Amino acid sequence: MVRLVLDGVDPWIRDLVQVPQTVADEAHAIIYATAAETVRDLSSTGLYPPRDPKSRSRFQPLNTVWSVEPADKGPLRPRAKVRHFEILAQWWEDGTKPRVTKRGWNRGAMPETPTAVPIFVWRRRQMNEALVARLQAAGFTVTSG
Repeated sequence: MVRLVLDGVDPWIRDLVQVPQTVADEAHAIIYATAAETVRDLSSTGLYPPRDPKSRSRFQPLNTVWSVEPADKGPLRPRAKVRHFEILAQWWEDGTKPRVTKRGWNRGAMPETPTAVPIFVWRRRQMNEALVARLQAAGFTVTSG
């Protein structure tokens, strides 16, 4: 009779069970750190000067209206939303169509000045690369699509 004794199997099984939670915690940290960096980048662009966040005046600048909102969909699906609270920030980003008054006076169009979307794309790409690297370091195979 041959008997095989493997030492360390029980701790290995415990570590294996903890891998999803460990990876989820690290992914949560990566995602929220990226969101905070995105807010910092948006606030420091110089295109949105400082403003009083409680002011709803359209003449106040748009700097400090960016925030990070948690939007997790469970322990294994961390999400963070970077949002702004200023109505005119969308006009700044997307522009407006030509506007006229009821009497027909031309008020012109606001040209688009995309500043936030390129920062979102750049930071999201960095976040995805960090998440893929972390999953690969944990021994997972990551494929695109």
